[in-house]
Formats: sequence, C-alpha cells, structure tokens
Amino acid sequence: MAPEGMFWLGVRRLVYGQIEAGGGPLAPGNPTMRLALGSGLGSDRGQYIQAGFGHSLLPYVRGNGRVGFVSALLPLGRTGLWVQPYGATNFGRTHQVSVRLHYRLGVQ
Repeated sequence: MAPEGMFWLGVRRLVYGQIEAGGGPLAPGNPTMRLALGSGLGSDRGQYIQAGFGHSLLPYVRGNGRVGFVSALLPLGRTGLWVQPYGATNFGRTHQVSVRLHYRLGVQ
C-alpha cells in the first residue's frame, strides 16, 4: 500500500489541469504519475473528459513507461448508470482500453 495524491487547478466544470501520483491504471501495483487537461463539460454533476500523459515510476514497466491517455466519466441519461471509458498507448506496441460501468444510488 502506497500513498496517493491528486491536485487540480482551474474551474472544474469548464477546464482544469490535474496532476496525480500513486498506484495507477497503467498496471496493478505500478506507481505512476499523470498530467492531464480536462473539462466537466459545463456540468456540476461530476462528469468529465480528460486527456494527458502518464509515466510509470518503474522504467522497466511497459517499455519506457510513458503513455498518452484519454479518460471520461459520463452519465447515461438519468438512469443512475455512468460509463467510464479509458484508453492509453505508448504509440508503439502497448495499447490499453477499458470501460467501467458505475451505478449511483439515489438518482432521481
């Protein structure tokens, strides 16, 4: 278990910059650092879309350890379901795509 942290600066619903460090989505148990630009798409509901650069703090992981990524968290109407797509590539031999589906309780 390792410490994690995230800092963002900007108006989250419009545009923001974000930096985070900790165990990230590049590999299980792999300490990573990510820099991103994102937007809440004009909403205060918690949705976002962001793109940026990730770097493994262990250089032998995933080749040189650097990737570009896009990520989002978007509601599916007012169903309480949210979809979270994620894609990353090192523009070489490594590509990663995932999609998570979330359900938020208490949605009206």
